[in-house]
Amino acid sequence: MSAINSRNQKMEQQPVDPKTLAPILSSARANVEYVRMAYGDSKLRVQPEYGVPYATGDILMFHVNLEQLDRVAYLVEVYAEQPEEDLVRLLGYSHLLHTSFSGTEGEVSIDLISPLWQRVVGQLRIEYLHIRPMEKDGFDLRTSFANYWRSNWTALEIGHRGLGKSLTVTTNAAPLIENTVATMLASSELGADLVEFDVQLTSDLVPIIHHDFSIRVCIDSKTPTSKDDLTEVLLKDISYEQLKDLKTYQIVGNKIVEYPAHNNVEPPEQRLFPTLQDFFERVNLSTGFDIEIKWPQQRADGQFESEQTLDKNLFVDRILAVVRRHGCGRLNVIKSFDADLCSLLRFKQHMYPVLFLSSSKENVFTDPRTSTVEQSVNFAQAFDLGGVSPNAVFVKADPGVVQRAKAQVPIVLLWGSDLKDRETIDWFLQQGPTGVIYDRLDLWLGANRTSAFEAEQDLPGFFQLQCDPAPKEREVNSTIESILSNVNFL
Repeated sequence: MSAINSRNQKMEQQPVDPKTLAPILSSARANVEYVRMAYGDSKLRVQPEYGVPYATGDILMFHVNLEQLDRVAYLVEVYAEQPEEDLVRLLGYSHLLHTSFSGTEGEVSIDLISPLWQRVVGQLRIEYLHIRPMEKDGFDLRTSFANYWRSNWTALEIGHRGLGKSLTVTTNAAPLIENTVATMLASSELGADLVEFDVQLTSDLVPIIHHDFSIRVCIDSKTPTSKDDLTEVLLKDISYEQLKDLKTYQIVGNKIVEYPAHNNVEPPEQRLFPTLQDFFERVNLSTGFDIEIKWPQQRADGQFESEQTLDKNLFVDRILAVVRRHGCGRLNVIKSFDADLCSLLRFKQHMYPVLFLSSSKENVFTDPRTSTVEQSVNFAQAFDLGGVSPNAVFVKADPGVVQRAKAQVPIVLLWGSDLKDRETIDWFLQQGPTGVIYDRLDLWLGANRTSAFEAEQDLPGFFQLQCDPAPKEREVNSTIESILSNVNFL
């Protein structure tokens, strides 16, 4: 906010009728809550009279439940509080119509008008997110596992992309290709509690497993000898059938490594670009899934990791549809670095916990909600997420951050390059996280280990509650059937 300078500002957002501008009382038509991020107290609340206190650097979010977007406008008011005089003064106001919001997310700037001078006295910049319910394949209200977590599900060991990274590392690469069915099966066989993997969409909206936002291909038939011979193609711009026919390349150090096309690899378990459905159908149900949904983030330097043009609601809906149809019967957690995407995941379904990933010190994002462990906890608490997944580097610098986070949210999963051998893994586990995610399970996971979920005999039946009940056969009334059999239909 600019041009208005006051130490004690307050902000209020009031739903109004778009035609008459009359206030709309809290109802199914429109209900407004707010959260001002404060550690241990980040909860949605009803707005107080004369608005919510706000200062530079605060993260303030308004949460509006609407029946119909076009039936509600908003009166935004900014007040100045003068405690010494017990006075609250309206500095400026503006009306915000639904036509200001185009698409799932964006940013709008509004002029604040002085009620006294009737001229512009400031400007307010507002970022927005529109969460739409799933149009089909939605989740019902039979049961929920979104906040279900047993107390003995702790110190879990989770395979990063299966056995570990393999495609781009120059040393200590995993023995099986990352993010393939084969590496997930091997991790399950070794006794991993969960396996972590990355999900994206192709241009025809097929959820596939791959970490990077793009692939490298060689347009010419010749064998590439330098990076200049390769063309980068975004996964969002290519269909799944096209992808399966492409030979791809990775640059590892000074070498170009060729990978055969998906359709040319046998056995199928070793193929790149498996689908999310493949994982659900092939990996043992006793192995939990840590599902990371990829979405390009804006870095601190202003550059985005990649380009994404798909609508975020559609993107999430297509992934959740596969999770709903094929993912029931196991422990699943869903997470993302994108805070808004986490909101969509949480409000569109209540079957599985949603975790918020926070960025590392080496790869800082502009969104303040992901900048520190504390801010990620604030966001998770505000929107009823299952927990957070911070980089281990923050725990290394401040070991107490794990217990402080667990005092606010149920699940804390650590990840990062500091989890590099058995000694460091054990040290991080001693800090008390729910679990740790690391590479090279084949080297560092204890021998003769079984998944934490395999020993609990009630779990298979218990997790079946996630699944849709089988359709009931229509009961036959013999009397009615007898009557109908003797009726002549015209």
